Amino acid sequence: MSDPAGRSARIRAKADALARQLGGCTKREIEMLTRYYVDGAPEGEILAAFGASQEEFARLRARLRASLTTQLAARRPLAKAAAG
Repeated sequence: MSDPAGRSARIRAKADALARQLGGCTKREIEMLTRYYVDGAPEGEILAAFGASQEEFARLRARLRASLTTQLAARRPLAKAAAG
């Protein structure tokens, strides 16, 4: 039996945890990122809903990407050591 509501809740919980971990995002920023990356909401809709500028949203996404890149780079040596 399918559980779309449960799946959505799990995805949102993971997105919240990831966003908090990545640079201390505020609840507002977490919701913006969740709507964009998880829910697939259009950027314009998010900007209007949160009263955010395009520049603000671009900076938020760039901060997220930078944090992810840093975390992934830190894990690579561990993966190589385990494989070697």
